[in-house]
Amino acid sequence: MSISLTHRVIKLLCGQISYDRGKAYYRSGKVMLQDFDPGIPVYEAIVKDNGSCQVSVQIDGGGEVHATCSCPALPSYDK
Repeated sequence: MSISLTHRVIKLLCGQISYDRGKAYYRSGKVMLQDFDPGIPVYEAIVKDNGSCQVSVQIDGGGEVHATCSCPALPSYDK
């Protein structure tokens, strides 16, 4: 199974608040993509705000999305 990581899918997975915050970080140049290969479904980035956070997104063979973030605020969000 294949999944396209569209804006709609990202918003569904992480919720409106996290989506909007991530979009603002991206637009202000605070997101630096570290690793991306279309043949390997793993994406890694560094988000620089008050310090740096590591973000990793992996899509498994079944199409499920697994994400981690070292952001200290992450546990306060629903998704």
